[in-house]
Amino acid sequence: MNFGGRAAVAACGVVLGSFGVAATGWANDSLINTEYFYLEIEGGYAFSDGLESTRAPLRPVEPDGGFYGTVTLGHEDPETGIVWGYVDRAEIWVSYFDHGDDQQSGNVGSAAVPIAGSYFAEREYWEIGTRFQHYFEEPAADKYSQPSTSNILLGIEPFYGRFDEESVEVTGAVVTPAELDTDIFGAMLSLEGEWDIAPSTTFLGRAAVGGYFGDADYTSPAFNLSDDFGGFRGQLAIGLQQHLSESISLAVMGRLDYFSAVGDIDGPAAAPILGNDDLLVLTIGANINFKFNAN
Repeated sequence: MNFGGRAAVAACGVVLGSFGVAATGWANDSLINTEYFYLEIEGGYAFSDGLESTRAPLRPVEPDGGFYGTVTLGHEDPETGIVWGYVDRAEIWVSYFDHGDDQQSGNVGSAAVPIAGSYFAEREYWEIGTRFQHYFEEPAADKYSQPSTSNILLGIEPFYGRFDEESVEVTGAVVTPAELDTDIFGAMLSLEGEWDIAPSTTFLGRAAVGGYFGDADYTSPAFNLSDDFGGFRGQLAIGLQQHLSESISLAVMGRLDYFSAVGDIDGPAAAPILGNDDLLVLTIGANINFKFNAN
């Protein structure tokens, strides 16, 4: 396991430890009993744009979307704090994104000597991350002394992600399978807010920026290529949350997630070129959140 993988596991261990001492992952809560755990399950559809693979003279192959799901576990205690008292909320999440597949076919020879060819690629993305957040109010517990209509959280979010892409290139009777795996590990700073717009309805907002290191590995019957790189990651999200009770809420969410660099392969199977390309992911989904009292 590389340094990024070990760092991600260590960060997850800290969060899991805080559960021993269940989300919108957002700020506001009306309970006077401030400590609780929570579980959130979110799912929907993810549209992706970018990260094209080119096999000239065929058109670029660009998987453009599929279903996604995220499970989040959290622990909040702004009155006394968790993780040595400096964090009001700690979360761990696991996400899966099916980016879909794409295929192009045509003549890869010449006009005089045509050769039937095709290129197929499918991609998926896995991520595990942790989130450590602190309320802007000082002390944080003051927000629970009376009803609050808005709250802001500042957070740091270490993460580890893996893009898995499988492809098959056909040139005449020659079939060449290949795999392209990209590991990324980094961290983001986030700002999250919640504003009550009705007695049981809340508007949610989020912005996050950060960076990561990446390691791309391409494997085919004839080639083994590797490339290390760095990248920028930015996120925006908005949503509406409906509180059904003190312990259950539903939300609809729209999210943008931008990666400035992800491993990308271009060129024919006989002469592949490993580089990177940017990727923008738009997700539209819904989640359900369950809160559990700690006492």
